[in-house]
Amino acid sequence: AMAATALPGPGAVISWDNGDGGNGTISSAGWNDIQAAITNASAGLSTRGTVKLSGDFKRTLNDTAVGSLKITNGVITLSGGWDSGFTAQAGRSVLDVTGTNPDDANNRFRVLYINYTNALLDSLVVSNSVERYNYNGNNPPIQDSASSGAGICIDASGDQATLTNLVVVKNYINGSAGAGISILQADGVRITHCQIVSNSADQGAGLYIAGSGSASVPVVVEDCDFTGNSATAAGASGMGGALFAEEVYAGSKPFNIVVANCRLTGNTAYSGGAMGVNHQYAYADSLTFFGCLVVS
Repeated sequence: AMAATALPGPGAVISWDNGDGGNGTISSAGWNDIQAAITNASAGLSTRGTVKLSGDFKRTLNDTAVGSLKITNGVITLSGGWDSGFTAQAGRSVLDVTGTNPDDANNRFRVLYINYTNALLDSLVVSNSVERYNYNGNNPPIQDSASSGAGICIDASGDQATLTNLVVVKNYINGSAGAGISILQADGVRITHCQIVSNSADQGAGLYIAGSGSASVPVVVEDCDFTGNSATAAGASGMGGALFAEEVYAGSKPFNIVVANCRLTGNTAYSGGAMGVNHQYAYADSLTFFGCLVVS
């Protein structure tokens, strides 16, 4: 059973406890209750609300179900680690979406979708999403309109999102990019102290960045570990096991990305196991690496 405080209104701190006796599995109704808490806490738009999670939340879906939790308005913190002021808890809460049949063409289970500014995700494990893009004619492909980002998708209005102390692990996408995290034309996103591990996609398996970061507010990836991510597409399109950046299409934004003090280990791809770049238009793109360790 799920247990929570009453939903008190915008800007509140809402506690959400799995209360499952330890196995972490919740029903579709329980997953939807978490969504209701997120929506309620963020309804004040300019006032930050917080949903603090206790325990693990593992949802096993039917083949045709849609699984993402959505942050599409307001200023929200989703925390599995808590403090300051929420009082204690350490470690991380798990958000896990597992299809009953991972090979089914209808599977399209994203964990988190962000399409509003200043979201903060703290101390979560995001795992086991399965998404398929244009698979056996299954199009439109994925919920929430975005065609990439199986674990976490930060869409065009997700400016200034911060992801910290996350483990993004074993997410899979077929026919597209960004199994772990996808950033689509959003500015000022920060990813810090995260572990991005064993994700699989055609390209940019760990992190896919498309036309994101402006001249003044780059996408910053700092003190993160990218381990064992795999870009699986054959030929030149299979680029960037750990990270992949591109402009996407003529008229899209250039990208501005800073990657600092990260470890990229054992990532694989047809080209650029650690990093792939598709600089196809005459844009003033910027990609800065410093203090990073790259090991094949």
